[in-house]
Amino acid sequence: MNGSSKIGYNPLKTSQVVKSGNNLNQIRPGHILSGKVLEIFPNQRAAILLGGKQFVAQLQTSLNLHNNYLFQVQSIGEFLKLKVVVEQPLSDSNQIEQMLKKLGIPINKELLSIVTELIKQGEPFDGDQVKQVADLLDRFGSNNSTKEVIATLLKRNLPLTALTFQSVEAGQMNELTEQLMNLNKYIDTKPQPSKLDLLLQERIATLTTSKELSIGNYISNAISNQEMNTNTFALFSKSGIISPDLTQEEWTKAWSNWNSEERVFANNIPRELPLKLQQSDLVEKLAEISFRQLPVSQNKKAMFRQLVDRINSNEDTKHLLTNLKQNLISLGILDKISSVLSKQEAFIFNKWLYSEQTNLQVSKQVLSLIHKVGIEQLPPEQEKIVLDILGRTIDKMDHLLAPKQQFQVLLKQFIQYSGINHEATLANDQLNSMDELDQSLKSLLIQSAVEEQGSNERINRLLHTLTGIQINSFQEEGNMLQANLQLPGSKLNLNDDMRVEIESYKDEKTDMINPDFCRIYFFLDLTNLGETVIDMSIQKRVVNVTVVNQHQELAMLLPKLKPLLKEGLAKINYQLSQVQFKDGQLSRQNRVQSNNKQRSEGVDYRI
Repeated sequence: MNGSSKIGYNPLKTSQVVKSGNNLNQIRPGHILSGKVLEIFPNQRAAILLGGKQFVAQLQTSLNLHNNYLFQVQSIGEFLKLKVVVEQPLSDSNQIEQMLKKLGIPINKELLSIVTELIKQGEPFDGDQVKQVADLLDRFGSNNSTKEVIATLLKRNLPLTALTFQSVEAGQMNELTEQLMNLNKYIDTKPQPSKLDLLLQERIATLTTSKELSIGNYISNAISNQEMNTNTFALFSKSGIISPDLTQEEWTKAWSNWNSEERVFANNIPRELPLKLQQSDLVEKLAEISFRQLPVSQNKKAMFRQLVDRINSNEDTKHLLTNLKQNLISLGILDKISSVLSKQEAFIFNKWLYSEQTNLQVSKQVLSLIHKVGIEQLPPEQEKIVLDILGRTIDKMDHLLAPKQQFQVLLKQFIQYSGINHEATLANDQLNSMDELDQSLKSLLIQSAVEEQGSNERINRLLHTLTGIQINSFQEEGNMLQANLQLPGSKLNLNDDMRVEIESYKDEKTDMINPDFCRIYFFLDLTNLGETVIDMSIQKRVVNVTVVNQHQELAMLLPKLKPLLKEGLAKINYQLSQVQFKDGQLSRQNRVQSNNKQRSEGVDYRI
């Protein structure tokens, strides 16, 4: 989608901005692109408008002023050295056909259409790319869908290979949940599934369903691994789930006894957990500590923990806070702390953060809050345990988790176990030391594809889909950024995959998405309300929300939800301007029709 037009910012002048992909750094020798002759200078030089930006070029041919020509870049230096591909001015498709003949490429209607569009948009390309496009058209057909995928590859300068084509195409199909379920059913039909098959099923279940009654089994199995047992014990002690007086030896013994006893179920209710633990209390405590985790890297969390560990209570409070504030700003953490605080805590923190002067009492409260948040940050091993346990209960005990917490758990779990960061893990040489139960879906799929010699179409298709999600996850066009998330929605009781798209100009300081000026789209298929788009526009931290749906009754419900949304946004220093309803027929490609199952409750009215 075109971010600049949808976001509604003042459009930048063409003379000041190079269109997507058309700056000098992206033009290389061999590139072909259209240009207009603006001015002619002595010594065979001319001012040429290429891709919306003016260059002084060295030419070898006499040209007519104000005409458009097809140029090929010969070299890049103080001046662009250009060669005219077709001597006649660019006026119709005849010149483009002549160019293709010079390149030795067979001409057909579809290829001519794609090349013409590239030239019209000022996109640079070379002869090899045109030949690769022709091969893709020949292999995958010349329908509109194929041409749209090819256009995406060219626009984003992705390899024009069959593998990349299939991955980008699969990533746009919105079929992740369906493919996961199909592969799971296929493995069920095997008379003797392999160990790898069972690991795949376990990973699919992690991403799509919650395994009922599995928390006790998960913890009792953890004690067989010394490192995991130590981390689980430390986590439960830290979060107050178990008594601080309990030793690890007592903890291990209690779970060993529980694990060895006969597990009797009465009326389908599991036997009580040891140490007087209640499953609901356990989930609630872990959800609370999960919600308190800052949305920053593990390295920054570790540095934050070190900072708060060095806090000296004997030091002057205001002086201590001033130094701490500077350190937290440099870490990029300060503005994120309020997002994990309660309403009352956030009020105190923001009062200190945005006020030039605060009294000693407020300063002490803020210092205590920062210290509390700091010591609550979990190391990666313990955060993984929290994620595993919550992920197993998210749709069985959703009354204990707010929708925001459910989404956070789902997102973290998808990032950790889907394998969309598989290549980064591979580059860091972490796969060799990884327990087989911790391997990602993509890692297991690659192993399975090798084992079956690439003959299993379900596995191949799912691999393409995951790679496509990776490719589509982040795009950068000039000064614009776009992030895309796609993850299974079944744990949130959605009918289909959930998609989130974020568009923003780059933040001038960080070159990242600007949280003060951006636009966020949620594409949902709700159980009761069907296909729904939530369009959230943010300008100067003022939020406007538009809900697009075909059910008119939703318009009457939105005003009742507005105070809740306003309160939640105010907590993180955003101001809600309006919430409006728009009746509309959604037109997303390849959508899956919602089923007829009706529920009186669910995620619909809490999104």
